[in-house]
Amino acid sequence: MQKFLLYTAAILFLASCDTEEIGFSKDVNPASIYTSYDVSVQENALVAECIAKFRFAGPNGTTLVLSQPSDVALNGEIIKVDSSTYQGAFYAAVVPLSKPSHEYVFTGIDGIKYSTTFQVSVPVCGQVIINDTTGAMEIRFQNIQEGDSLELSVSDTSKSNANLEEQVLLKNNIYVLPPAEMNSLSNGPLKIEMSIFRSMDLKECPKEGGQMMQRFHFRKRQVEKKSRPVIS
Repeated sequence: MQKFLLYTAAILFLASCDTEEIGFSKDVNPASIYTSYDVSVQENALVAECIAKFRFAGPNGTTLVLSQPSDVALNGEIIKVDSSTYQGAFYAAVVPLSKPSHEYVFTGIDGIKYSTTFQVSVPVCGQVIINDTTGAMEIRFQNIQEGDSLELSVSDTSKSNANLEEQVLLKNNIYVLPPAEMNSLSNGPLKIEMSIFRSMDLKECPKEGGQMMQRFHFRKRQVEKKSRPVIS
């Protein structure tokens, strides 16, 4: 668990250089608590890493420690609060991907229970190829759901940072990087980093609202870009 928390803290530190404030749920109106569940899966992992956060007045509000008798449970196990400078207060746990469904239950200080049942259908990244005819790069997936968003970073050997960065909605289990964009990359090895994001609004939560975000992170891929013959 300690390794997981250190990893998660590092990710969120990179995402923001701002510190997170921490408050207590007993000091706010229960209806003003915003609920967020973040589920993260690394490619080929056997578990999903889950973080629950509760904030005052919206997704960017002060993070909250749940004051007794309020608590949050995942699959029947109450989660203990943790905190850090850059994450604020959070509730971290892991669940096995072999289990078909999972359930968060958040109990407010007023005794009202909010249940969120969810599945983790992990997308699979298949072949990454460069089409010899068109020069486009094609990436094929399985288990893509409607609304899934792909975040893609492609770099060649000419630069240390990413040459191309895209965030697009996936359709038909395939993503195509057009020839016009491929032409901006140098010939040789291309390094590819990818993540898929899947979000859903919570049906059961306080009036302030809530969201679940599922993030699927793939290992780095590499493909060779070759010069194409010029047809005159």
